[in-house]
Amino acid sequence: MVYAEGPVAIARTMQWVGYALYAIAGLEPVIDSRHSASPAWIVAYAVFGLAFHVGASAPADVSGRRRRAIALLVTTAAMLVMAALRPCTYGALTLVVVASQAALIVPPRAAAAWVVAQTAVVSACLVPNFGWLLGLAEIIALVGFQGFAVAAIVAARREAQARAALAAAQCLLEEATRAEERTRIARDLHDVLGHDLTALGLQLEIASHVDDEAARARTVKARELTSRLLRDVRAVVAALRPDRLPGLAAAIRAMLVDVPGLAIHLDAPETLGVDEPERADCIVRCAQEIVTNARRHAVEAENLWIRIRRDGGAIVVEAHDDGKGAYDVKGGHGLRGMRSRLEELGGRLEVRAEPGRPFAVTAWLPVRGQP
Repeated sequence: MVYAEGPVAIARTMQWVGYALYAIAGLEPVIDSRHSASPAWIVAYAVFGLAFHVGASAPADVSGRRRRAIALLVTTAAMLVMAALRPCTYGALTLVVVASQAALIVPPRAAAAWVVAQTAVVSACLVPNFGWLLGLAEIIALVGFQGFAVAAIVAARREAQARAALAAAQCLLEEATRAEERTRIARDLHDVLGHDLTALGLQLEIASHVDDEAARARTVKARELTSRLLRDVRAVVAALRPDRLPGLAAAIRAMLVDVPGLAIHLDAPETLGVDEPERADCIVRCAQEIVTNARRHAVEAENLWIRIRRDGGAIVVEAHDDGKGAYDVKGGHGLRGMRSRLEELGGRLEVRAEPGRPFAVTAWLPVRGQP
């Protein structure tokens, strides 16, 4: 399954806000009848609107992400051309449109850098036209609008990530609760019925040694029935007692709902599980940290493949991307925490992050008490 970036609700909301700001930017030439818009400005305005629509309406998959990235570059270029040809307050509102789309596509730091860069270029056009005092006021207002748009999108994205992590934890908790209940029922069956049936079998074993042939035949028959009942109870107990906690793959999928700039391909059996909730949570957190590090540090990576499998007495998590290398990730707090968590449970972590080679991680965690 492939997980694409961007909460759909946020993208749709910003799409309609962008349409409104785009329409307002086009009102300035109509209101200011003294200075009509040049053909070049009209072309740039049309290109901006078309590119914004193409990017904002792109689907949430790998091809859609590429389309949005290209559209972001085109809208930025068109916006700068508009600002150079006709510096005005209304036209500068297109900065907010571009900033909001950048925040939906790139990480927060990159979005902030994008805002600073485009604001600096537009400021060079506004200040000569409005003067330093009024131009500075316009710049401060534009930075505030852009900052608000980026902050709102980042906050909404982080909230979506928190909800995903909570959903993963809730999934594991529900599976653990069901497993504990099945274990309790199995224990009660074994302790109550199993004990009584065993005692009854012993009594019938003693009665089968009496001299009366008829009584001995009946007790032999009763003992056979008791043995069969005891085997059935033990079979039920074995079926109820879980060997592992299911739902591990579902918990990880519930977590991977909002990963900007990266398409995630998860390969994990639906029946994959471990023997205790602590180890299940460790594997989920490892997958989460792998995604976080790949998104932050991988160079030009578009896809991340995660494979989770059982290898003998261990669960193995293997991940790699299609980037051109990663820098300064081995000493990060996230990977150090993941390695510490694995080592506390008897596992280990291997990280391969070198310039020119894809980012790759292998986590190994023993299950069911394996050394």
